[in-house]
Amino acid sequence: MLAGFREARAPSPHVQARVEEVRAYLEANMTRDVDMVSVARQVALSPFYLTRIFKAQYGVPPYRYLIRLRINCATELLRDSMLTVTQICHHVGFNSLSHFITTFRRHVGMSPHAVSADDRLAAGRRPVRAEDGGRPQAASASRLLTVSGSPVPEH
Repeated sequence: MLAGFREARAPSPHVQARVEEVRAYLEANMTRDVDMVSVARQVALSPFYLTRIFKAQYGVPPYRYLIRLRINCATELLRDSMLTVTQICHHVGFNSLSHFITTFRRHVGMSPHAVSADDRLAAGRRPVRAEDGGRPQAASASRLLTVSGSPVPEH
């Protein structure tokens, strides 16, 4: 009865190259609004097929890959910069602070504010405040933070 169904086979090298184009596009444009239907149209694949093949090749659908890119970039900025959470939210491509915080917490396991505060304490820095005269001050305590998030799949 199931003899009419074909076994799943690997996509052609041409389709794999298109999926790689999409991955590269997502990495280059992660800070912009990305419409997956338009992206699929640009590589001449249906959105459903692109999602299926992308997931087979990289382990996650393209939109989730994009979100992971944004969260990983935000985590680095929270650790290494003095930007506020709101500035980082917009810098990495989120339009809504509440959506950013919710998504960040879901992926990292803690809020961006907690990551920022803990990493600044670990580095011996405090956020710049007006009452400090606009200069960073040394933190009074030092703690080490490790963030366990889902890494972007290797390419």
